[in-house]
Amino acid sequence: MKERVLNELRIFYKEFSFIPLIYISSFIFMYLFFFFVGLFNVLPNETNLVHWDAGFYCSIKDYGYQYFWYGPANSAFFPLFSYMWRWLHVGAIGISVFNLGVLIVSLYMLQRTFRIRSLYTFCFLSLPTSIFFFLPYTEALFFFFCALLLCGLKKDNMKMILVGLFFSSLTRATAMFFIPAIICMELFNGGRPLSWPAIKNILCYTAATLAGLFTVVLIQYYQTYEWFAFAKQQMKFWHHTFSWPHYPFETHGGDKILWLDGIAFFFGIFSALLLIVFFVKFCVKSPHILLKNRTFWFSAMYLVMVTTYCLFFNPESDSGTVDLISINRYLMSSAFFLLFIDTALSTFSLNSKNTLIYFSLALLVWISLGLGRPLYFLTDMFQSTHKTTIFFLFLTCYVFGFYYLLHKRLGPYIGGALYVFNLVLAVYVFNQFITNKWVA
Repeated sequence: MKERVLNELRIFYKEFSFIPLIYISSFIFMYLFFFFVGLFNVLPNETNLVHWDAGFYCSIKDYGYQYFWYGPANSAFFPLFSYMWRWLHVGAIGISVFNLGVLIVSLYMLQRTFRIRSLYTFCFLSLPTSIFFFLPYTEALFFFFCALLLCGLKKDNMKMILVGLFFSSLTRATAMFFIPAIICMELFNGGRPLSWPAIKNILCYTAATLAGLFTVVLIQYYQTYEWFAFAKQQMKFWHHTFSWPHYPFETHGGDKILWLDGIAFFFGIFSALLLIVFFVKFCVKSPHILLKNRTFWFSAMYLVMVTTYCLFFNPESDSGTVDLISINRYLMSSAFFLLFIDTALSTFSLNSKNTLIYFSLALLVWISLGLGRPLYFLTDMFQSTHKTTIFFLFLTCYVFGFYYLLHKRLGPYIGGALYVFNLVLAVYVFNQFITNKWVA
């Protein structure tokens, strides 16, 4: 056992440690640079790290669950992260450092198991939404248990799968995302739909997910004497109820956050398209290597379910359209997104047909986000009658950057440009968060 641990540490040091080291160093350097030149006027501390949802998690840590019939309460959130924070006896900075360590371990697990390209890992780490991995949020802990789940699926290790499902469901509300993903994965995996092994796995995995959910229900009832306090709070005060989407889609925080949620929405629609393509291949019995990849089916379906939830169950915006609030955090700050990008883009060959499909999909998504309507935050940035078109053209180039990471000659240069650009945006978004501005 000791020899195995030492061997893993040697591999971590030789093959992986440079990735988080470069990311952490470059993030800190860039933030301090902006601070000393006067673009930022605040450094993170114990107070300004606890904004927005972090405040609710902190209150669960300090006081346990509360339920108010007349207003929002912390029972709208799941407990495991807050309990972990309480058990560690650390402040906001301490739990943020702990979260960063959890993320590094999780990424190493995925890298070792799936051989994810280092370039993809760098670009994933630099995404603006990755700041939530080192804030007092659930993202890092959820990422760890989802990584454990995916590694278990890859290795066909039932214990890892059940532990990942159960503890993920104690960390975040997962049932409506995981159960469809479980069914999709088992029914359309390897040409054996409705077989007894598939049915057994569906029942077993679903039971683990529901066990986590009902453990949360019981914990909240024990402390608040209110059954299903989470669902009641989310529906009554966060307005997460079913409604039909209306065009154009908007996001909380206005047009300044539209680019961030819009990119996440694009990848959600892209995952739906690929899922449909491979489902058709499955139905017509067209052989493809991904049809036997359970982790791909699960990851893609999870992204589709997150996108569906944001379209049909998010609150309406002030103008009565769909509010894509927090889709960037739910979708892109997940182990499923990293694995999906690595798997899907490596099988989505670089040819003119696929490029046209990619561009057409981007155009449809940008139209749904209001291509052609005025975006008021652009008025102060530059003067042009075509400023909105230019903005969406930039978004198209950005998502195409991920597509061309596989290019043998240009891939490393595109990846480097994406990394630097993402890092600048991440530093900006982090500063927005600690100055109490909405980012996700």
